Amino acid sequence: MKSLSRLLRPLDYVRIKHPEKLSYDLLFPFLSTLIIVTILIFLPKPVKLLGDGGLLDAIVQLLQMLTGFYIASLAAIATFKKAGMDNPMPGEPPTLKTTSRGKIRIDQLTRRRFLCLMFGYLAFTSVLLYFVGKGAILVSDNMSILLPGIIFALLKWVFITVYLFIASHLIITTLLGLYYMVDRIHRTDGLIDDARDE
Repeated sequence: MKSLSRLLRPLDYVRIKHPEKLSYDLLFPFLSTLIIVTILIFLPKPVKLLGDGGLLDAIVQLLQMLTGFYIASLAAIATFKKAGMDNPMPGEPPTLKTTSRGKIRIDQLTRRRFLCLMFGYLAFTSVLLYFVGKGAILVSDNMSILLPGIIFALLKWVFITVYLFIASHLIITTLLGLYYMVDRIHRTDGLIDDARDE
């Protein structure tokens, strides 16, 4: 069990608590998924969802590039030298509940730890989405033969909707990470300015 928890440690990002985080984790991905699925359903000419050259294939190809970017960003953040990177984030810092030697504590996250958790999660999720997406592409033709048409169509749309939600969350979290990397970590250490729009 301990070994499994180590492998799943990048998912700690999901457990981070902050008043604004729910919007980035659920609201924005839900709205973007709803818009995309609605467009896909009502397009006059259907878009190929599964198989080579389809929507899923396009996302999988994007993930191949993003995974390397996430790992490189994680390495850069871990070694980035700037005053304040290892202090608790100003304003209302995000928190993470951790357990150490049987004791539960609430950690206020530093900017470095927050970004390391974020990009570790992004790298983990992109790898997972890549293999799940690639696997779905490989088995989709066989599944369409093995399952009755209406059941296959229903499962296809359920799978695509869930996959798009997770992919949307990945992209929105990426944009949030880019905001921190191109703006927040390069600002002066004035706590008043940081606390105003953290």
